[in-house]
Amino acid sequence: MKILYIDPWCGNGSNLYYYSTGLVGAMADYSDVVMITQKDCNIEDNTKYKIFPLFFPKSSKMRRGIVRTFTRGLEYILSYIKILDYASKNEFDIIHIEWSLMYKIDSLIFKSLKGKCKLLSLKAHNIMPHSTGVKYLKDFKKIYNVPDIIIVHGENMKKEFVEYYPQYVKKLRVQHDGILANFNASFSESDVSSEISSMIEQYSRVYLFVGRIDQDKGIDRFVEIWKSYMKESKSLLIIAGKIEKGFEFGRFKSNCEQCENIFLINQYIPDNLLNYLMYSSNLVVLPYLRGSMSAVAITAAEFSKPVLSTKFGVIEEYVRDEIDGYVVENNEQSLQRILLYLENEVSNEMLLQMGRRFKKHLNDEFNWDVIGKKLVVETYMDCITKEA
Repeated sequence: MKILYIDPWCGNGSNLYYYSTGLVGAMADYSDVVMITQKDCNIEDNTKYKIFPLFFPKSSKMRRGIVRTFTRGLEYILSYIKILDYASKNEFDIIHIEWSLMYKIDSLIFKSLKGKCKLLSLKAHNIMPHSTGVKYLKDFKKIYNVPDIIIVHGENMKKEFVEYYPQYVKKLRVQHDGILANFNASFSESDVSSEISSMIEQYSRVYLFVGRIDQDKGIDRFVEIWKSYMKESKSLLIIAGKIEKGFEFGRFKSNCEQCENIFLINQYIPDNLLNYLMYSSNLVVLPYLRGSMSAVAITAAEFSKPVLSTKFGVIEEYVRDEIDGYVVENNEQSLQRILLYLENEVSNEMLLQMGRRFKKHLNDEFNWDVIGKKLVVETYMDCITKEA
């Protein structure tokens, strides 16, 4: 079986890099795979699958703005023209598309690709963009009409998908996310700001929030709760990530500044700093308002760190409550209660044991060997056999 795997978002060092290389590597154990990805995605040479870096050769190095947006859109279209030509010259059984990035035209692009293979598959990482809500509902209806198979992260996401698009229920397949393949957890402490390291040394416990700071992540609500109930605690809350457009930064910053035990790092977090913060923390917090899944949770497991999460998306299919961490109802009262419980009833040693169980759980249940076999053999081969 020949598979063309298209991932326009797989960039160096990102969680998407570890995700895609893990999935493609596992798929290659059961099929011949060609991977098309970003120009700056320097995947190490391997004999398992072919790699064609194609997407965004110029715009990936440009600053955000109108020029970058225009350039990126043009590069996206030109890349797919090249992909269509390549697919026409090679007979692929499966074309697997990992992301839809241009909602207004992707249905047309995907229709063109569908004629170049036996089966077209699309991964729905998000049913629709969280930041825009139902704004693109009609566009995604057109997009989801095209593929033969639509892959979602878990059973809860499948249920949510059907609420919006019941007509596509027969296309849906579940593929859980795997552990981070070839993940490099090393860091150089000498490259970390002395302000950060000295802050961490002052506290007996470190709670860590890391990632983009936007309205969906719920970190503003979490800070409000922290200010009310944890202000005098001997625990430190580190918030590390870049503030996104549309986020009410003024009040959020003011609340952070009112708590000596909140340390805000408002910037893109490079790998070295991310690894240091993960290593130095006792618990990773995911107080999200909404979402499908979190790569931060899987990263936490790589460092044997438990998570404190609200219920969202498919998180409960990965994190076992009171075993790998804590998963609470998505409201202020539940977050307040669990924080007070953690402070008064849970030792750092208990958190350490939870983190170790979490890592073992993901390694046992969500390793890429299992996922790759399920996707290629039990999903793709089975579908093609039935069609034949």
